[in-house]
Amino acid sequence: MLQPIALAVGFEDVNAVCQAVTARRLRVVSNSRDYFRIYEIALFEDRPEIEPDGGGRFGVARVCREVATERDLLNVHGSFYELPARNAQGLAKIRPISTHDLFVHDFCSHNGLLFFTGIDGETESDHIFRSADGKAAVWVGVVDDLWKLGKPRGQGGPWKETLIQAGQPSDPYLMTGYDRKEVELTSASDAGILLEVDVDGTGLWIPYRKFNLTAGQPLSHEFPKGYSAYWIRAVSDADTTATVQFRYQ
Repeated sequence: MLQPIALAVGFEDVNAVCQAVTARRLRVVSNSRDYFRIYEIALFEDRPEIEPDGGGRFGVARVCREVATERDLLNVHGSFYELPARNAQGLAKIRPISTHDLFVHDFCSHNGLLFFTGIDGETESDHIFRSADGKAAVWVGVVDDLWKLGKPRGQGGPWKETLIQAGQPSDPYLMTGYDRKEVELTSASDAGILLEVDVDGTGLWIPYRKFNLTAGQPLSHEFPKGYSAYWIRAVSDADTTATVQFRYQ
């Protein structure tokens, strides 16, 4: 089973990364305070292409595509997200739809229906249609079926054994659309870490709670039932090496 994670993504020139690279982390950085839109991000562990039986190559998997008017469907590491158009605040208003842990090779909408490819040879479903020779198959449904694939869940965070400067906020981390939420914080030295939230995705940050950490001692916190904000970030009051990781269930 894939472990869903959250991503931070960034580069100044879209043509800067034109060859395959290996990295531990990926983030997108914009040099503008205006909204921007991500058209495609593709991450692969070992095999960026799928080799079907009989040879040939399918190519890289689809990551993002418009499936409703000015609404893109973003498929990242086992979770679907709704990505609004730029004039609807774009990435600032991204929200999770479902966590499916499936390999979806491609998807599109057509005549009000939603189509997926990447179907194996054994799975049976009323949604799956196969060719007469059994060599091709598509899943067919509607956009509303996405919410039935499994509630959004995952784990990750803005800091993981990261060298932190006092007063420097972390990258924002998505919080909206998830149910039960926990956070674990650690620091290599005594430090106070403040969690701030952006309640509605407009960039207005307000304090949530400050956690006073003892060097090397992890601290866990479960958010109150029903609590939510759009984004969350961390700020340390001291230079340190810190970890802030969230678990959404």
